[in-house]
Amino acid sequence: MSDSLAELNNRIREASSWVSLFCNKMDRFIVGQRYMIDRMIAGLLIASLGNLPGHCIYW
Repeated sequence: MSDSLAELNNRIREASSWVSLFCNKMDRFIVGQRYMIDRMIAGLLIASLGNLPGHCIYW
């Protein structure tokens, strides 16, 4: 069980490596608004769940 959990954590870390790069790039253009950038990314990722079967997001 712990091997599969460690493998899953590694896969998540590899798949999400672009997020920190994107945040750092956005932080250069929108100075001092890291909280807003984090919330914007979270909103975009959550909104993309609306296209998956079985997921429904009410606005």
